[in-house]
Amino acid sequence: LSEPGGGNWNAFNLRKAKWDIAAEAIKDHWLLGVGPGNVIAELDRYYRKHNFVFALSQHYNPHNQFLHSFLCLGVLGFIVISAVYLLSFYYAIKRVDLVWLLFMLGFTFFSMSESTLAVNKGIVFFTFFASFFSYLPQKVSSYFNE
Repeated sequence: LSEPGGGNWNAFNLRKAKWDIAAEAIKDHWLLGVGPGNVIAELDRYYRKHNFVFALSQHYNPHNQFLHSFLCLGVLGFIVISAVYLLSFYYAIKRVDLVWLLFMLGFTFFSMSESTLAVNKGIVFFTFFASFFSYLPQKVSSYFNE
């Protein structure tokens, strides 16, 4: 087997190859996933299988939060992460909070090209702003109603 993409990498085809391999790994582990500590090791196994030397040498993650969660925790993890995003969108729209909605749009698009919640900085960033936006309208409205 030759390396996917012929070894001529750019930002798009490299991510596409990682996504394709992550999707293949998900097909084999869709129910329970591989566990949080085994995502990179499992992807490395698939990179080796496909002779994806560049990704194997860098030990890349899937570079997509939804694929990462699915591979890590299985179908239940994918449902939970999707519910977190969808509920945030729902409440931002319900409260007509344009700033929260724009934050969620930006974070969701970013999550499609990076494993944003796979590192502590992403988790802290997301939980801080999601909590801030979900709490702020209630607090602000209580100040104005008194």
